Amino acid sequence: MNQQGRCVIMNTLSTNGTFVNDKRVHQATLKHGDRIRLGQVELVFLTRDRGSPGSRHLGRLAMLGVIVLICLGALAWWLF
Repeated sequence: MNQQGRCVIMNTLSTNGTFVNDKRVHQATLKHGDRIRLGQVELVFLTRDRGSPGSRHLGRLAMLGVIVLICLGALAWWLF
């Protein structure tokens, strides 16, 4: 569920239970990287929120890609 911009998981009386990071929960707010287990299925919750470590890395990688493209364009213009 989305509750005021936060992702929340809730156990609705399942027989296998709901686990977040190996702890049985009835309800929990999810954070980037949380491991969710429903029965025999395990999922990893990933988000692109600005504050998450993964999003900062992607931002740097995108900026590096833009710089490389600009350099390649300048080199191609100079050679031709």
